[in-house]
Amino acid sequence: MLGNILFVRHLKTQSNLMKRYAGQQDIEVVRFPEKIEQIAKIQCDPIVLISPMKRCQQTLLHIESLLGYHFKDILVLEDLRERHLGIWENRLKSDIMQVYSEYFTNGVFDFKKTPPEGESFFEINNRVESVIRIINKIDCKRQILICSHNQLMKVLVSQLFQFDFTQNFDFINGKIYNKHDLFNDVKNKI
Repeated sequence: MLGNILFVRHLKTQSNLMKRYAGQQDIEVVRFPEKIEQIAKIQCDPIVLISPMKRCQQTLLHIESLLGYHFKDILVLEDLRERHLGIWENRLKSDIMQVYSEYFTNGVFDFKKTPPEGESFFEINNRVESVIRIINKIDCKRQILICSHNQLMKVLVSQLFQFDFTQNFDFINGKIYNKHDLFNDVKNKI
């Protein structure tokens, strides 16, 4: 069943373009590309698990418009919303790395650390475990499309595939990944 799951990070937002941490701010997509990388991987009628945040909802609508049909089975899950980043939200990543350098290793945020006033790894991991319980209840013959956020999905795929995706990997906005793509991208970065 794990080979039948697709992952897509929301399309680009102003925060992505400005290299700011958005966290749980409900911001909109600013770029709607004419095509989405790997969209052909979506089979007819997948079950969609999606974050309630505006940027994910807009991404799914754009995917539907490119495919020319609407998905029938959509589960909006609060547990798929992005990690709460506390006082880091809406701040430039470069400023945060400078002030909070102890939270980063080689420019990469250490997921096990809790951003000041933000959501702990334990809390985000509990949300991910809740999503996995839902995935495990879905008919294994159906394809699953998960539309969510970078930090949340890094923890999710790490749990699903028992491999640490939190250090050497970032989901590209709008690209659709399957299990094979995830491992290839990580292998190419190591």
